[in-house]
Amino acid sequence: MTRRTLLIVAMAALSLGSGSAAAVPEGSGPPQRVTTVQFRFLPENILLPVGESLIYTNLDFVEHNIVSDRVDEEGKPLFEAQLITTGESAPVARVETLALGTYAFYCAPHPWMVGKLEVFDPPPGP
Repeated sequence: MTRRTLLIVAMAALSLGSGSAAAVPEGSGPPQRVTTVQFRFLPENILLPVGESLIYTNLDFVEHNIVSDRVDEEGKPLFEAQLITTGESAPVARVETLALGTYAFYCAPHPWMVGKLEVFDPPPGP
């Protein structure tokens, strides 16, 4: 592995925290995060409580974005994050308005890069 690759992987690990297979917050707190590293979304399967926000960070060496596979009545993606370059972050617009369910997404410049967002209803707190 090159030094640059090692640095990118280390930065991704730091941004993901525990490195679990899916990002799940404990209650209402800071926004969830999804990252791009080596042409992959990490995590690829995101668990997001209904009404919560999501931040996208690009740690890859080229520009990437996030675009929902599904569109609304006007043909606009249900959610999306703008095209960003290395080291930049952007909010994933409109995820807070998604209904319960599973939504596929991809990177527009690299459509083989795919992920899944599952919006769920967390159990009531104590």
